[in-house]
Amino acid sequence: MKNKETLSDRIKLVLFEEGLSQAEGARRCSISQQTLNYIIKNKLNQSKLANQIALGLGVRSEWLISGKGEKRVRRQPTVFVIKDLEMLNILMMNRNDVHIDVETFKFDGLPELDKLFAVKNNDELIIFSNEIKDLKIMKSFEYIKILEDGFELSENKISEFLVIEKRKRNVK
Repeated sequence: MKNKETLSDRIKLVLFEEGLSQAEGARRCSISQQTLNYIIKNKLNQSKLANQIALGLGVRSEWLISGKGEKRVRRQPTVFVIKDLEMLNILMMNRNDVHIDVETFKFDGLPELDKLFAVKNNDELIIFSNEIKDLKIMKSFEYIKILEDGFELSENKISEFLVIEKRKRNVK
């Protein structure tokens, strides 16, 4: 699928690349399937829903509307700064029925990961994840195990969590 001259062509391209049906694409964009089908079938080159569709499909609005610029939005996974093992367990289970007050920030790098965690250690922030499948991207291996009253670091595999980065924090 090479032709991406119209808005509808670019929508079809993204649906094809992502392996999405029109129904699933419409659901992600919070529009009806009939509306998406109308845009595609009639080969529309503009729509007041273009920004909403771009957001739903994870592409840049400028690219979807004009075909110019980068297609993809650069993802930045969320880092959850955990305080204890219970907080980690709640976040790992994606419990929507439990409200926890957790500090978060965006991580610039490793956009293929969905969820990262961090612990504070004096003037250092240790960022880690259990989602790394391709270990070739890692420069070194250090694992972290979250305990009831802190954490343990080791070069031996003591848990499923691999340390991604250690950052110095600005301590005042």
